[in-house]
Amino acid sequence: EAVHRHRPSAEVRAKVLAEHGISRDGYALATVHRPENTDDPTVLADLLAELAGLARDLPVVLPLHPRTRIRAE
Repeated sequence: EAVHRHRPSAEVRAKVLAEHGISRDGYALATVHRPENTDDPTVLADLLAELAGLARDLPVVLPLHPRTRIRAE
């Protein structure tokens, strides 16, 4: 039952990955939204720099929480 209920959501996610040329087993997923990671501009910049470094070797998927988007701009 749970599989059937969540299948449409999983299919959408798989489609998004495919549209960006990302294989399901070859990427890193990161979320950066907690206040301790976003409120201090230096901490946020350091985290984003580390993710950019990782992205040289592996695609990084970074869905942006509104808190992160506002502070990263």
